[in-house]
Amino acid sequence: MSLENRYKFLKKMHPNILILIKQKDKYISKEVDNMIFSYLNNDLNTIKKNKISYILMENLDIIEKNLIKNNEYYKYKKIVFISQVLSSAAIIKK
Repeated sequence: MSLENRYKFLKKMHPNILILIKQKDKYISKEVDNMIFSYLNNDLNTIKKNKISYILMENLDIIEKNLIKNNEYYKYKKIVFISQVLSSAAIIKK
């Protein structure tokens, strides 16, 4: 199962949770989750500190699952989308 398929499968099951896939010593994500992860400096501790629920996978196994009652996933999803719109508007303005 490819990385893309694993991500899409888990994302359909858990749409409001950040999905991270561990490969060697780094974490990989796709689509919106990758933008959120990049916005938070690709740091797992920052994700924990900002109260975002996440699932960490290695190969096909879930090695860590952190589900927070007051999940801030949608808040950071909105922040990332707004920052993208503002940055693209700044490029167009130039």
